[in-house]
Amino acid sequence: MIAVPTRGMTRSVNTHRVDLNVLADWIEASVIFREEELSQAEVSDSLIEEQVYEEQDLAQEKVSDAWKELERRARLCSKSYALEVEGQWVRKIESWNERPAHIFCLLLSIARSYDWWVKEFGHDYTAQGELFELLTEQALKTLVPGWSTLLTGWNRTTTGGFKDIATKVAQIVGSGDPNLDLWDDKNAKDMTLDVLLYRPFADGRQGFPYFLIQCASGANWDQKLRDPDLSVWENIVRPLTQPMRGFAVPFCFSEQEFHQNCVKTEGLLLDRCRLLGAGQSNHQWLPHETGEKINEWAALRVKKLLDRSE
Repeated sequence: MIAVPTRGMTRSVNTHRVDLNVLADWIEASVIFREEELSQAEVSDSLIEEQVYEEQDLAQEKVSDAWKELERRARLCSKSYALEVEGQWVRKIESWNERPAHIFCLLLSIARSYDWWVKEFGHDYTAQGELFELLTEQALKTLVPGWSTLLTGWNRTTTGGFKDIATKVAQIVGSGDPNLDLWDDKNAKDMTLDVLLYRPFADGRQGFPYFLIQCASGANWDQKLRDPDLSVWENIVRPLTQPMRGFAVPFCFSEQEFHQNCVKTEGLLLDRCRLLGAGQSNHQWLPHETGEKINEWAALRVKKLLDRSE
């Protein structure tokens, strides 16, 4: 298996101290990047060997819960998922680079579980942020047919600054001209708005539903749950209808965590299973070009992860 996470897999003697989603991610990554297939018994044995658990029964209890989580992910992610779960076994379906959306979200997730990850790859999250915004936009195009999207996130190729972004959004959902008296700042970038999701009508008039979506893929994602600031954007674009907030992350949550984050977001929460659920209706929902960019980004990280697992 791959290296045991240094976070979320605390030694468990008489009670469970292992995060279920960290364990499920560890199993996923081990099968996708190294093992081809694993059984529940093999995972339990590994947890004992790695001294995460002392008692086989306690380890097996947690592994059984992880299997249920893997089955849930496989069902919801459908053809975007790189694995299949069959009885006591989980198996890889194809090479990791054939399921770029899945492995991208998985790598972003396990990055939080290793204390050496930042030392290896640094603090610049620009590339992964741009890719995650692309993935989110493409997923939404499949998940909500009839709705339109606009990619608004600032990136290294953005030349017009915040004024151009605000103008585009205002022309779609607002008065046509943005109110920049307070907000035209060279440091504003995108004002935490990454994707605009909206549902226009055939009459071409304003007054339709829309979401202002933040895409968060780094370790500080939980500090962004109230982004974008809806009151600020209402002041900027002066819309006829109030905006709704959306928040996209590449992680999986427990039921309690999901509900908590929905409450904190006060809007639409898109986690890994919801995003990859685009594969239920179209297994080719992610454009080939985006998949190639993801695979290029992922190659070094997969190599380093395997090197650390020797």
